Amino acid sequence: MHYLNEQNIFIFLIQVFLLLGLARGVGEIFRSWKQPPLTDEILVGVFLGPTIFGRFLPRLHQMLFPVNAIQQNMLETVAWLGVLFLLLETGLEIDFSSAWRQRGGCTEDSIGGYYNSSCAVTFTQKDRCCFWKIYFRHRKESHDI
Repeated sequence: MHYLNEQNIFIFLIQVFLLLGLARGVGEIFRSWKQPPLTDEILVGVFLGPTIFGRFLPRLHQMLFPVNAIQQNMLETVAWLGVLFLLLETGLEIDFSSAWRQRGGCTEDSIGGYYNSSCAVTFTQKDRCCFWKIYFRHRKESHDI
C-alpha cells in the first residue's frame, strides 16, 4: 500500500507553485498583448509537460514531475478540479441574451455542419457503410439483368 510522506507533499507543493506562478507570470505578459488568460495557462501546461520541458530537460522534468503513482494522482486530482472550475466559470460567463439573439444563425450552422460531416463520412467510408453496400449491390444486380 502506498502512503503519503513529506517528500510527496513537498514535491506536490513545488508543482502547484510552479504551475500557478508561471501561469500568473505569463498571464501578465499575455494581458499586455490583450490575450485571454486561458491562452497562457494552456501554453504553460504544454511547456511544463513532457512535450517541451520533458524533451529538452528530462532530468529536471523527472525531478519535478516524477513517475510515481501517488505523485501523479495528487496532481491529476487537482488538475481535474481545475477543469471543473474552468467549465463552471465558462458556464457562468455565458451571455444568454446574446446567444438568444443569434439563435437563427447558430441553428443553421449546426444543421449545416451536421449535414456536411455526415455526408463526408458517408462518401469517404462507402465500403464500410451498410446503406452504400446495399445500394451498390442492388445497382449492380439491376445492370446485370
